[in-house]
Amino acid sequence: MFKIFIIICALFSNVIAQFSLRKGMMDIDINIVSFSKLLEIISSSYVLLGLLFYGISFTLYVYLLSKFELSFIYPITMSAGFVLLLIFSVLLLDETFTLSKLIGIILVSAGIIVITL
Repeated sequence: MFKIFIIICALFSNVIAQFSLRKGMMDIDINIVSFSKLLEIISSSYVLLGLLFYGISFTLYVYLLSKFELSFIYPITMSAGFVLLLIFSVLLLDETFTLSKLIGIILVSAGIIVITL
C-alpha cells in the first residue's frame, strides 16, 4: 500500500511540476535567448515551484526504481502522468479536448491495465 501511495505522489508531483512550468512560461515572451530572459524565467514563482516539484518527483521516482522493475514502473508513471496532465490542462488551462485525445486516454488506460496484470 505504501508503494502505491508513493506512485501516486510521484505522479502528482510530476503533474504539478509540468503545470507550474507551463503556467509560469505563459507570461514570458521569449523571442531571443539572453541572460535577462534567463533571469526572468528563473525568477518566476511558478517556474521555481515547478523545479521544486520536479525535484520531489525525481526523488520519489528514484525510490520507485529501487522497488519495481523498470519495465513495470516506467510505463505506468509516464502513461498515467500523461492522462493526468491532459485532464488538468483541459480543466485548469483551458486547453482543447478533442476526440483524438479521448481515444488516446482510453488506449493509454487500457495499456496501464494490461501492464499491471
